[in-house]
Amino acid sequence: MASMVSVVLTEDPEDLRKKRKEQWWGAYNDTEWYVIEPMAFWKAAFDGCTALLLLVLAFYIPFSIAFLDVGDFIWFDWYQLVWFSVDIILSFCSPYENEEGWVTNP
Repeated sequence: MASMVSVVLTEDPEDLRKKRKEQWWGAYNDTEWYVIEPMAFWKAAFDGCTALLLLVLAFYIPFSIAFLDVGDFIWFDWYQLVWFSVDIILSFCSPYENEEGWVTNP
């Protein structure tokens, strides 16, 4: 009876670090430094936090109009202003998709 031999294939640790870095930051190599890959982990996390902030704002805005004074929670108003300003800047640096694929060079 033939014996079974198990083979463990390992990747080079440098390749693993490069893959993790590409998953986090994105893998575009032919574009300018400011082009953001939309599938990068940090961008997906930022977009998820933006969706949560929108959900909070759906309840906060009517509540603040009805029950809060103008000066209450002013820090939250500034926080959302800064958050959405950063979101707009990141949107200008993100590629868009057409029928041929992702457009990364404007």
